[in-house]
Order: sequence, then C-alpha cells, then structure tokens
Amino acid sequence: MGGTDYIEKIKATRVEDILESFNNEIERLEQEKSSHSCRHDDIYDGDAESFAGIRILDTIAKDKEEAEKLIWEQAEKWGPAIGIRYYPKNFQKRTEHKKLNNKMKVLSNFLKAKNKRKEKIEKTLKTIKEKPETKTTTCVTCKSKITNKYALRFLNLKNKCIVCNGNFINTKSYDEKYINAKSKYDSVEHVYEALWGGVVAT
Repeated sequence: MGGTDYIEKIKATRVEDILESFNNEIERLEQEKSSHSCRHDDIYDGDAESFAGIRILDTIAKDKEEAEKLIWEQAEKWGPAIGIRYYPKNFQKRTEHKKLNNKMKVLSNFLKAKNKRKEKIEKTLKTIKEKPETKTTTCVTCKSKITNKYALRFLNLKNKCIVCNGNFINTKSYDEKYINAKSKYDSVEHVYEALWGGVVAT
C-alpha cells in the first residue's frame, strides 16, 4: 500500500491544543463514517485515522518551514502523526510573555470546568460498576434502560448513549459550564500556530 502526505495547520498555545485538534478530527471521521455505515477499521483511508496516535514535539519551531522540516524528518508510514508549534509570521517576541499570561488567565477556569465534568462522569461510572451487572441504568435523554454490563462497554467521558447518541448521564450543568469556559479560552488569541501530520496509508 502507498502513502501520502497529510498536514493540518491550527492555532495553538499549549501542546494540549494540538492533541485536542487531533482528537477532534478522529472523532469527526468516526461520526462521518458511522453515518455512512462505513467500516471503522479500514486503515487505508488516507486520513487521520491511519496514524498510530500522535506524538507532539515539546519545542517551538522558529517558523512554519522549520516545523514542516521537523515533521518530515520524523514522520513514517504506519507511525504516529507528529505535532509541533511554531512562531507565526511577523511574530513579535516582546509580546510573547503578555500573550501567554492572557491565555493562562482563562485556562484555569477552562481546566476546572473540564475536570468537574470528568469527575461527575467518573463518579457515576464507579456507581454503575458497584451495582450488579444485570441491573439497568436509564439514559437521561432517551430513557432507554441498558444493563450495567453493557453500559460500561460504551460509556466514557464523551457521555454518549449507544441508542440515541445523546447524553447518557445528566451532565447538563457541567456541560454548560465547560462550554462557556471553553468558549472564553478559545476567544483569547492563541500565542502560536501549529502543524500536525505525517504520512498516512492509502
């Protein structure tokens, strides 16, 4: 099988911003293929699902050209995507510290809201695990009753019901706080730009 170059360009401040971009693309592809009844295990799609995860370089390249060079030096077919931040064109180094401070100010609230939502889901999962496998848990959205044994197979931090794809656990208030905090985080200008990609199988 052949291979082809694949690169995504994004705005980023932290390495976690690159990871989020990668995960969002994988999730988008999974939803798209699911809606078209496509195979999820097709490794010859030539898209981001062909990567064996992602490895993010903990460095900041001086420009886009250097970032691309570092990616292609380490990219390999069947391997992980390579991610790296770089300084945007005409970046003024004297503003870097101030921009980072502005971003970090809203980051704490974002991470707090994210962790609170995670704790709520993990607490519910723990409760389900402690109950008999044959007992059922009801989806808060579609009211489907699903055995605990089966619920634990699909339920994760995405909190999606296997039947309706809506929220399985009632996390409405946590979701609202998370979305609001995420919106504020995204509204503050990112400090850097980033690339992630490599060679995907086709």
